[in-house]
Amino acid sequence: MAWDPERDGPFGEYVKAKNIQVRPAGFTYVTRDQVTTGRRADGVAVKHTVDQLGHETTEHADGRRDVTINLPV
Repeated sequence: MAWDPERDGPFGEYVKAKNIQVRPAGFTYVTRDQVTTGRRADGVAVKHTVDQLGHETTEHADGRRDVTINLPV
């Protein structure tokens, strides 16, 4: 049976009574990038990031940025 506000009351109470798990923030399709940090041989800090598509970005503390784009062949 579908939810009827007159018969079942507030929707939150209806779902709670049925013991249905509901995420309050909703669903997200955001993916997480793989991030690693470290230091080069000369001591400069670097942050290496690989995104979901395999693109690699290396950011150096001295302002340099290296980017490798993954192009499928």
